[in-house]
Parts: sequence; C-alpha cells; structure tokens
Amino acid sequence: INPGAPNQVIEVLLRRAGEALREGSEARVLAALTGPDFEVPPEEVIRRLGTLTNDDAVPTVSVEVAPASVLEDGSSNLVYTFSLNHASAFDTVVNYTLGGTASNGTDYTGSGSTGSVTILANTLTASLSIDPTPDAVYENNETVIATITSASTNSQSVTPTGSAAT
Repeated sequence: INPGAPNQVIEVLLRRAGEALREGSEARVLAALTGPDFEVPPEEVIRRLGTLTNDDAVPTVSVEVAPASVLEDGSSNLVYTFSLNHASAFDTVVNYTLGGTASNGTDYTGSGSTGSVTILANTLTASLSIDPTPDAVYENNETVIATITSASTNSQSVTPTGSAAT
C-alpha cells in the first residue's frame, strides 16, 4: 500500500487448499482497516462477502474388531473400532446393535444390545470394549457381532461400509 496515494485497488486472492475434512461452507469478509498511516471513515468502509462452498463428501463409517478372539476368562477384551474414511469437522454419532450367540450380562459386559459411540470432530475413530465374563460351564464358542445401524454428522447421514464385525 502506498500511503501517499489517495485511492488504491488491492486485489486479494483467496484460494482453498485441498481438504480431507468434512465441514460446512465458509465465509470470509474483507474490510479496509484504519491504521497509523491511513484512515477510512467508518461510513466509507465497504465490505464484500465471499463464500467458500464446501465440496468435500460426507464421510463413510465402518467397524472392525481386534483381537478377533479372546479367552472367556482372559485379561483381553474384544475392542470394536468404528472408523471414518476421512475426518468431519463435526462430531459423528454412530448407532450400533450387538448380536451373536453370546448374551449381554451373562457372557460379557460393556454395552447393551444397542448403543452409540461418538467419533469426535476432527478425529477418525471411536472404540467400544466388550469384556468377557468368565464362567465354569463347558459350552461352544460364542460370538459378539457389532452392526452399524445408522450414523450422522452435522445432521447428515453417514453411510456404513463393509460388513458387521464378528
């Protein structure tokens, strides 16, 4: 800016870098500001609004379990990890059901037959831990199957991908 020139045009280019983050549209306002070398009366400040329209896809969600098998009376738990394929700028709520041959409260603790996990904004995963309950009864191996029933971020549906985790 040349302080001696009474009227100047300044071109500002706003360029959006490629993003993998799901977010809403963004608005930016440019305005002339006062300072020690120039003065713009408040009534002459001209503002222009430019909107950066979001073009990132809504993420998808999947579920995996690790380890795939644990001992009923062991110290390890089944850990189900719910993952987004890319981050969202908003919390993502994932609803699930638990099924299989194991019974909640008898064979394991950690969740009811339905529940939800929240993948926090700007993160990719949330986990659910299923703790096997030991018993002294000889029985067949039992399964706990986590199935995503629905998910949403910023009031938009998130599509589940893959299959249930067993």
